[in-house]
Amino acid sequence: MDYEEILKTMSRWMEAYKPICDKDDSPLFQLEPPATEEEISAVEKQINRRLPDSLRTFFLCHARYLKLDACFSDDFLEKLPPAIYSLFSAFLELSLDDLPLLNESCQEAIHVCLVEPEHPSAA
Repeated sequence: MDYEEILKTMSRWMEAYKPICDKDDSPLFQLEPPATEEEISAVEKQINRRLPDSLRTFFLCHARYLKLDACFSDDFLEKLPPAIYSLFSAFLELSLDDLPLLNESCQEAIHVCLVEPEHPSAA
């Protein structure tokens, strides 16, 4: 599936979603054009490792940035039983530019949580 096809599919989904959505103040869906090999290589150099092939493919073929914020309006949610009220939302954000900071946080967690940070399981 190429970038244009994904964008068309997500645009159709967003049009169908609008009537039950109450969030006009921020975009529910953002998709930036794919990254270049040079941009991905620069991030890999920053984090001192190659990205997994599936993540490289996503950034190269689909988008360098994806944000999807899915929730229902308060009017709709008020009709739901309280026990499942919080189940009807989602947030996804994936950004090539954020990977160095995420990697740094991950490395810090490894050193705090693992007795042997150099153990193969730390990778």
